[in-house]
Amino acid sequence: MITAAIICEYNPFHNGHLYQIEAIKKELKADRIIVVMSGDFVQRGEPAIFDKYVRAEIAIKNGVDLVIMLPALFSTAPADIFAYGAVSILNRLGVVDYLVFGAECESIETLKEVAKKAQQNASIDSKEIKTLLKNGLTYAKAREVILSEFKDILKGSNNILAIEYIKALDSINSSIIPYVIKRTGNEYNDTLLPVSGKLASASSIREAIWTANHEVSNVIDSNVNYSYEAFVPNNSLNIYSDSYKLNINDFSEILIYKLISENRLECYYEISNDLSNKISNYLNSFIDITGFINILKSKENTYARLSRSLIHILLNIQATNDELRKIADSLSFAKILGAKRDKLSIIKEVEKKGSIQLITSVPGNQNKFNDYDKKCFDTDLFASNITASILRTRYKIETLHEYSRQTVIL
Repeated sequence: MITAAIICEYNPFHNGHLYQIEAIKKELKADRIIVVMSGDFVQRGEPAIFDKYVRAEIAIKNGVDLVIMLPALFSTAPADIFAYGAVSILNRLGVVDYLVFGAECESIETLKEVAKKAQQNASIDSKEIKTLLKNGLTYAKAREVILSEFKDILKGSNNILAIEYIKALDSINSSIIPYVIKRTGNEYNDTLLPVSGKLASASSIREAIWTANHEVSNVIDSNVNYSYEAFVPNNSLNIYSDSYKLNINDFSEILIYKLISENRLECYYEISNDLSNKISNYLNSFIDITGFINILKSKENTYARLSRSLIHILLNIQATNDELRKIADSLSFAKILGAKRDKLSIIKEVEKKGSIQLITSVPGNQNKFNDYDKKCFDTDLFASNITASILRTRYKIETLHEYSRQTVIL
C-alpha cells in the first residue's frame, strides 16, 4: 500500500493540481493521497478565496483521499516554517511513503544538494546571512548571495518551497521520500491567464474569478482572457460559481481598528521595531490593506512579507521561529477537513502507527490539549470566527460556528 502526500493551499484547486494528482498515481502507483492544506489563511498573507471545507470538497472530488488542515500558525508563516509545520504533521501520521511537490527544477538530486548547502550555510540564523540582512538585503537575496552557484534555482518560487520541504524532512530525520514533479503552465506569480492551454497559475485564476464578480481594481482589458473555466476541473465549476469568496481587503476595517488600538506591535510575529514604527507613522494613510502594504513596501520589506506580518497582527500571532518549531514538534492533534468514504481506513491506520491524533470534532477533545495544542487551536478558532464574521457582513448570511462545521465525506 503506497501512500503519497502533498502540502498545498488549493487556492483555488486547478488543472495543474489535478495533473499532479494524476502523475502521482501513474508514476508512484500510489494507492492513497493525503494532503495537508492551509485553512482559512494562506502563505501569501491573505485569506483563502474559498472556505477551507469547500476547498477540501473540491480536492476529494478530484482524487485526494484525506485532507488535513495546516494550522494558521504555520500556513501564514515564511516558507521554512510553513514547510516545517506541514512536514512535521505528515511525518507523525506514520503512514506516508512519499512527499510529492511541484518544482521548476525536475532533478530531485539537485534540489537535495541545494537543500543541504542551504542548511549548512544559509539558515536565517547563520552569521553570514545576518550580516547581509544588516546591510539591507532581504533574506531571499542574501540566500542567493551565499548560494550563488544555485542562483537560478533559487529564483523559482516552487523550487524554494521544495528545498524547504527537503530541509524539513532532513531536520526531523524523516523516512518519507521526497519526490518532485516538474511544474508546468504559466509562472506562479502570473496574474493573467494564458491565451491557450489548460494550465494556469492560482494567482491568475483568482484574478479572473474576481473579475467575473466585478471585484478587481484593475481596468478590464478587452485583449486579456478572463475566462477561468478552462483552467479548473469541470466537476467543480458549479462550486466555484456558487461559493462565497473573500479577499484581503474584506478584513481592512478589523485590521485598522486593531492597529489603532495597539501601542506597540513588536510582540507580533515578524514585526520588527522599524516596521512597527513605520506602520504607526503611516496609519493616517490607511484606506485598505493592499493600499497600505504598497505604502509600507520597501527593498527590505517585500509585499508578501508585509502581507503576512499584517495577518499575524490580525490573528494575534505572537511567536518566534523557534517557538513555532516547538509547537510543530509537540502538537498532539491534527484536524480532518475531508475524506473519501472508501478510504476512511487511513484514519484507523494512523491511530495504530502514528504519533498524532486525527480529529473531526473539537469540543470534546480540548481537555486533552497540551499548551502547544491550545495555542494552535485558539489561533485557528479565532481565524475561523473572524472569517465567518466577514462572510456574514459581506454577504448578509448566517454562518455556522466552527464547532458545528461538518467534515466533508464523499
